[in-house]
Amino acid sequence: SSTGGYLKNPLSMYYFVRNIFLIRKKHRSFNYEEAFKEMEKQYALNYKDKIILKSIILGLYDFLKGITGRKENLSEEINKKIKIKKVKKDELDKQNIDTLFKLSFSYPRNKEYFVAFIENIRKSLT
Repeated sequence: SSTGGYLKNPLSMYYFVRNIFLIRKKHRSFNYEEAFKEMEKQYALNYKDKIILKSIILGLYDFLKGITGRKENLSEEINKKIKIKKVKKDELDKQNIDTLFKLSFSYPRNKEYFVAFIENIRKSLT
């Protein structure tokens, strides 16, 4: 399936990510694993674009928080900066989802943070 330029827009990416998971939650017959693979693919494809990466991370986090529908001030939220101290790799598994979100969102190109964030979400859905 070709999404082309559509997913180069941060707002489109946010809704794409959030809704891919919302649809799977609504129709329980779908497997989340396909959605996770798509997120990992999008993360790799967009690795150089911090804003797109932050859109992916925020979309996942908002899905977890149960946010649906249109989101006000989404551009500002995607561009927002969150201050958080870095965490060592061996401490990541001790962090809660909110901390992992903040780490991933603050350092979107840090793959270790992104993987820890994704794994925490995976565990919460199984």
